[in-house]
Amino acid sequence: DPRVVVTFDEGRLRIEVHDQGAAPPQVRPKPGPDGGYGLRVVAAAADGWGWVATSTGKVVWTEMLC
Repeated sequence: DPRVVVTFDEGRLRIEVHDQGAAPPQVRPKPGPDGGYGLRVVAAAADGWGWVATSTGKVVWTEMLC
């Protein structure tokens, strides 16, 4: 199951999604009825986002100045 961690420090909001999937996140070339909008929304709204591999899967993160 994914785990979401939200922190706020010195005006910066950080949201992390931890999951067990090893595949890197990808912005789909063309979103459709089955999805593909999530990372587009994150990339448009956030000041930055990325991901890191972990020993149990990966963490996808985004940060926004508030």
